[in-house]
Amino acid sequence: MDYKSGGRARSRLRALLWPLLALAAAILVGGAALIVTRLPRATVAPVTLPNGALLRARGVTYGTNHFAPGLFRFTRHIPMPLRRVLDSWIGPPSGGLSRRTTAEPKLMVWGDWSPLSPTGLAGGTSLRVYLEDRQGVLGGEPAWLSVAPNQPPGAVLDFANFPRRSPWFAAVIFQSNPDGSLVRIGQLRLPNPLPTHWPTWAAETLPARQENGDLTCTLESLQTGLGTGTTVRTTGDGRQSVTSHPAKPGEPPRSAIDLHFDQAGQPAPHWTLGKLELADATGNVAPTTSSSLSGRDRIHFHFGPSLWPDEPWELRLWAKRTPSAPFTPDETATLEGVAVPALGQTNRLDRILVCAGVQLHVSSFTLQPQPPANGYGSSDLSRIELTTTNLSPGVFIDLIRTIDNQGRQFVPCSTSTGTSPSGPHLYGWGFRDIPADAQMLEFTFAVQRGRYFAFRVQPEPASPNSAENR
Repeated sequence: MDYKSGGRARSRLRALLWPLLALAAAILVGGAALIVTRLPRATVAPVTLPNGALLRARGVTYGTNHFAPGLFRFTRHIPMPLRRVLDSWIGPPSGGLSRRTTAEPKLMVWGDWSPLSPTGLAGGTSLRVYLEDRQGVLGGEPAWLSVAPNQPPGAVLDFANFPRRSPWFAAVIFQSNPDGSLVRIGQLRLPNPLPTHWPTWAAETLPARQENGDLTCTLESLQTGLGTGTTVRTTGDGRQSVTSHPAKPGEPPRSAIDLHFDQAGQPAPHWTLGKLELADATGNVAPTTSSSLSGRDRIHFHFGPSLWPDEPWELRLWAKRTPSAPFTPDETATLEGVAVPALGQTNRLDRILVCAGVQLHVSSFTLQPQPPANGYGSSDLSRIELTTTNLSPGVFIDLIRTIDNQGRQFVPCSTSTGTSPSGPHLYGWGFRDIPADAQMLEFTFAVQRGRYFAFRVQPEPASPNSAENR
């Protein structure tokens, strides 16, 4: 056989080989499809968004290593030319992604747009998505759904908590009004990717008491289904009455607790609630953000998010001393000689303090004009900021004293805390009353370890006159 005939034979062989490889790949993918179709899939009607786009649920996954539902987990190993052909049959991955990882186990909801490049919402608004159980109760932290022009063709939403006892639940989509209220625009019914059988917890009877050393915490009430608003009244004898009102129809619910502390058998006004975390027997764990309103005899703590109230919650509480409480020298550190900058300017400090084994990096102080008593935001306030790393759970940092070169003391009107994506804990204290004639400032910080308490309590539904605190 000459070289020319041999070359023609090899060309014919290659021409036959590619279809055979493609067929083998299709068979493998088809076999994989038999496995994938057993995974949880969402087969529900799409939701029409305010910009006219249709949002469909492709499916859900749970864990830390997520693959888009469908064939993407397997087609990623196929050569790109054949993968493009398969993608044209089965559609592109949700949100332009076929895989996502999370540090902690999470529920991932995969969705697709139609059309693939929707126009943005008016004002660039993002939509808020909550999960709703079979009884129609919203709960957990929301996910944010961004709708912008020319974004990837889909959406991927993650949730740390969800109604794990329900075989299905709904992702409810809300749009915010200019006044801050929420409008429900639709929902996607989703299958639960986990088993629905979980252990149960017995609930304690309220009021319930727990002790930690010489400190006693008494939990008097837990209510849920509350709205964002509270009413505060002061009686003639100086007592405060705080009322939390039920949530409006469709409003994501908040909750409230009433508690008080005693130390060595006496009322302990220098102790307050530093942190609250919710958990349930199915594995949901939710940190809360809150506003704490203290009366003479007790603390009213109004918080969100809430979990689903069809079972007892475990309330994990950390008590801490207030900034006006006494602290030992080992618990405090003072930053002296902070020069006050010109109005609207920032003094970059980059100063390090060590207190109770915790390193505090005081980063900056900003001076702002004194705002009016009402109608100001956090950006209108003078502000001292610091960061710290490797902070143990239950350790609290407070600013307990601020004084200028003339001996005038200032009390912060706002406190903010958070965690940056890279890990450091961020702290900031805002002031509205530091005058422009102040030249130097001195800040004293306290680092304390809180006291831990835990209660397992069945939440009580809200009533028209809920959570009164006297």
